[in-house]
Amino acid sequence: MFAKVFLSALVAGAAFVRADPNPTEPGPGDVFNEGSNCRIVWEPDTTGVWKVMNIELMSGSNFQMNHITTVATVDATDAAQTVFEYPCPEVTPNSAIYFYQFTSPASSAIYWTTRFTIADASGKTTTPANPTQPDGQAIPWGGHW
Repeated sequence: MFAKVFLSALVAGAAFVRADPNPTEPGPGDVFNEGSNCRIVWEPDTTGVWKVMNIELMSGSNFQMNHITTVATVDATDAAQTVFEYPCPEVTPNSAIYFYQFTSPASSAIYWTTRFTIADASGKTTTPANPTQPDGQAIPWGGHW
């Protein structure tokens, strides 16, 4: 009896689980040099909604994000294609202030990677301009100029 109730509850709960794309790379501490390959990895969307997913390079605070460029538009439902690499752009400043934003015209959900560093071609970086977010969270940030 208990197993039957447990299984029914498990199946009912699974009906409410969403499986939109989940960004997994880059992660904290990742550093990419300008001109080398920047790598982006995500878990695929199993709902079938994210057939068009925009990947945008961003900077700024958690509350005022700045769009730098749209890196790619991919089919996030394709489980065989969950990695995208491209030549890292030249940016200023070269710091740990960059992140990717994932959006789809078919969904109101927005997903982000953690912040990562784009260093200059020789690997040099600067300290982020702001050590904490406007709300006090210890997440360094800065803007792209």
